[in-house]
Formats: sequence, C-alpha cells, structure tokens
Amino acid sequence: MNKSSALKKQQAWFEHIIEWENTNQSQTAFCKEKNINHVQFGYWRKKYLAAKNKQKTSSDKFIDVTAKQAALTSSVIIINHVNGIQLHLPATLPLSQLLPLFELMGLRHVCV
Repeated sequence: MNKSSALKKQQAWFEHIIEWENTNQSQTAFCKEKNINHVQFGYWRKKYLAAKNKQKTSSDKFIDVTAKQAALTSSVIIINHVNGIQLHLPATLPLSQLLPLFELMGLRHVCV
C-alpha cells in the first residue's frame, strides 16, 4: 500500500470515528449499522485518540516568556503559566527546588 492510499484509509477510519462520537450509539451498534469490522474500528480508534492527543499536547510544549526589568529591591519571582496559574516564589529559592516546581507545572522542557 502506498503512502497516499494509506492516508486515505486512515482518513476514512477517522471520519467513521468522528461520526460515531457524534452519536449516542455503542461502538458495536455503530459498526453493525455501518457494516464495519468492530475489531478494526477499535484499532483505528486507538490510533485516532493517539493522534488527537499528540496534536493537543504538541501545542503545549513551549510557552511565551516575557522578561521585564525588575526593581533591584524585588525579592519575588513570578511565574505565569498558560493555564492561568501564577506562582510567586522567593527570589532566593534554590534551583534544586525550582526545577521540581517546573516539572509539576508540566514544564519538563525547561533546561538550565
């Protein structure tokens, strides 16, 4: 099977899955109605969910950071996460404690 026909097959299955998601039917009932193999439907649904999840998380990998000139008397680091969480941390917080906070916030890509 060439790449073009493989993509067409994937697209056809993804369309079935999207159509099923918009119904109140069970997978089994939907597959019987459409004359689709239930096992293949499950296989392609798994691929569809993985692709959907990958697409969703790929946009969350990097965030915009804006550096502002801080007053020399400032003793707080403020971190604004894209989900709306705002952390106010002491400027004296050791890096060994700061990195686990980044990880908890889902910012594993932050490097030192």
